[in-house]
Amino acid sequence: MLKRWSAQRSAAGQPVAVGEWERAKQSYVYRAEIGVHLPLPLHGMAAALVASRLNESGLQPHYWCTVGEPVALAADLTALVWAEMNLCTGTLADAIEQPAETATLFERWSLTCAGIIHEHLAHLHGQALRALAS
Repeated sequence: MLKRWSAQRSAAGQPVAVGEWERAKQSYVYRAEIGVHLPLPLHGMAAALVASRLNESGLQPHYWCTVGEPVALAADLTALVWAEMNLCTGTLADAIEQPAETATLFERWSLTCAGIIHEHLAHLHGQALRALAS
């Protein structure tokens, strides 16, 4: 997620400075803190998008792992997508004042970046296969 954010910023002519990269890594990776820039109603829209993608992929929102512990796939993916949306929108989202602008921002993001959900699912699939093989 951070690598994609950095690449997008570089492509837009605004490369991520070393200090900014380290702060983002500390916050998102080590402390699991999400800087929320988007209005909370978008979290529900992100959850609905994840649920839709899981359904399209024939996946359930919850599974049980081999040791009997629950895997909340939908909730975990929603948290990941929410973090990515907030990271990528940053201060642009802070400037939003009208609900219609919020919906427009989400629609644009979901059209251009919703493939991220499938990338996360593919990565998870690969990890599951490696775990089953060992």
